[in-house]
Amino acid sequence: MEFEYTETILFLSVRIHSMIFRRGHTFILILATVIGMASLPVTAEESRSSGAPPLYLTFVSHNEEPGTGHPNYFDDKAFYLQNRELVRQLAVIIKNKGAKWNFQSDWNFLKAVAIYDTGQIVSNTNGKNIVRWLVENMGFEADPHAHESQYNYADVAYLHTVLGVTPSGNVGGFLYDPPDNTQGWEQHEQGTFGVVYPSYFWKPQDKYNFYLHDATRHLAYIGGGGGYPDMMKLLGAFATNSLPDTGFYTATIFIPQADLNAAVIQAISNQIDSLAPFVAQGKVVWSPLSQTGAIWRTTYQERPYRLGCTDIPTSSCCANLRGNVNGDPKDAVNVIDLVFLVQYLFAGGASLPCKEEADMVINNSVNVVDLTFLVRYLFSGGAPPPPCP
Repeated sequence: MEFEYTETILFLSVRIHSMIFRRGHTFILILATVIGMASLPVTAEESRSSGAPPLYLTFVSHNEEPGTGHPNYFDDKAFYLQNRELVRQLAVIIKNKGAKWNFQSDWNFLKAVAIYDTGQIVSNTNGKNIVRWLVENMGFEADPHAHESQYNYADVAYLHTVLGVTPSGNVGGFLYDPPDNTQGWEQHEQGTFGVVYPSYFWKPQDKYNFYLHDATRHLAYIGGGGGYPDMMKLLGAFATNSLPDTGFYTATIFIPQADLNAAVIQAISNQIDSLAPFVAQGKVVWSPLSQTGAIWRTTYQERPYRLGCTDIPTSSCCANLRGNVNGDPKDAVNVIDLVFLVQYLFAGGASLPCKEEADMVINNSVNVVDLTFLVRYLFSGGAPPPPCP
């Protein structure tokens, strides 16, 4: 059997927020930092026409092949089933909150799915294996991630098809630096055959000039940013109009799948909640990797753009999470901040040391809505204040 992708996004590791290499007639290359639409509140076109380019964002997760510090899903059925349930719970939360997820798997997890996802096990995933359910029922993307010590990317893509899933055309886990590493991303310019499944063909400026735009190449590159803190710096720069409104801005939030537990899932849920005000204002667009590439080709006419994490301007008095209304040097958020805000709003109290700290719904004003937000956070288990700025 011969199989060729007509669209491929290559997902690598680099600390850069946004950079686009021109897409040729076939493939897209997406790089993202490892730190680790259906409907949109505001469309990309609406956001750009208002002079405020959005940040295109998605979650990306990896499971790894077994080895030091990494579980063996295939040999440890109990761990696999535990992790499967956590993946299912997280998928429901991400979908219900309107976010997106690119689920990237290596061979070991996929082979475990093939052997264990039968009978009663699949009763909570609509009778489907977990990967197929993520794609068909949750609307997420599933794609290969490979260390290539045993199975290469073509092999891992094939294992997806065994589970009834056609990968969406992204590939994750590459390094661009040093350029002469053992797993060069340039192999996907022309495509590769499998090593374990050699009849399976998978095809997604050169490695020494990675940052130079070359309009003749078939691989386009979309940066994934420096993780959650740098992503918030980028959003802060949007708020102060410190970045060009002609730029194309992208980011990912990385999830190590093996580390999932109840606390991690809650933290991810809180992150989505903290970004909700940005989504409502059109500053953040939850967008799958494939869709982000398509938007760059159409809405942005494949214009190259690059912004390094160290190039993001910062001028905010706000630090870490919002909510430190009284300017506590320890950056604590507690009932003292609530009292300070009540006095400021209703009793002619002292001026706010930093307005952005008190603007917890991020609408460039401080009022009773922010007060309500803080009350819910402190006393009712509400979402934490969003990050600064």
